[in-house]
This record gives sequence, structure tokens and C-alpha cells, in this order.
Amino acid sequence: MDQHVRTEAADARGQDIPVACDLSAITGEPVEAHARRSAYLFLQAAQERQELPDGYALRFSPDELPAIAAFIESERKCCPFFTFTLEVLPGGGPLWLRITGPAGAKEAFEQGLAQLREGGV
Repeated sequence: MDQHVRTEAADARGQDIPVACDLSAITGEPVEAHARRSAYLFLQAAQERQELPDGYALRFSPDELPAIAAFIESERKCCPFFTFTLEVLPGGGPLWLRITGPAGAKEAFEQGLAQLREGGV
């Protein structure tokens, strides 16, 4: 998900975060492993996808919790402008992952999905 969009978000210290992904920021696993996990989650495991004004909400089986947590751990390093919200419903219900952000973040996510569909990173 290597996008360069000209809008910005602010971090916890109020500093600007550009809407741009940097795959070299992923540490702890190869970028290819992150790409495979992303492709699996978003192209196969997602049971439903809802468009939001500033991103997407995706529904997953509760069995996908470890993969989603690992995805968030890596993705937040390379794309720090995204906000990740994980809702775990009671009684073994589905998981909802919301990926949102400032202007341009939704488009960056869409471009990343297109790259995954094409077999790229």
C-alpha cells in the first residue's frame, strides 16, 4: 500500500502525518508476509465490507482475530495516518475492523486493495 497523497493527519503530539505509506517502516516480519496476510484478510476472509465516509468497515469471523491484530501491528507502522478500530462482539460474534483516516486515507486504502488484487504490494 505505497501511496503518496497530499493530505495530512496529526499524531498524538499534534505533528502532521502525511497520507503516505512507507513499507520500509515494517519491522519484525518481511514485507511479503504482511502483503500475503493483507491479501488473505481483505480478498478472502472479509465477510462483508461497508463503505464509510472516511474509510471502510470490514466484518470477519472471530477466528481471524490473530491475523487482524498482526495486520494492524504492521500496517500502523507503514501507514501511520490510518485509524484502526476493532470491535469484538460478545458471544463469539463477528469482528468489525474499521479503517478510517483523514482526507485521502480512504483512497489510499482503495489503491492498496487494487494492488493486492493485482498481486502486488
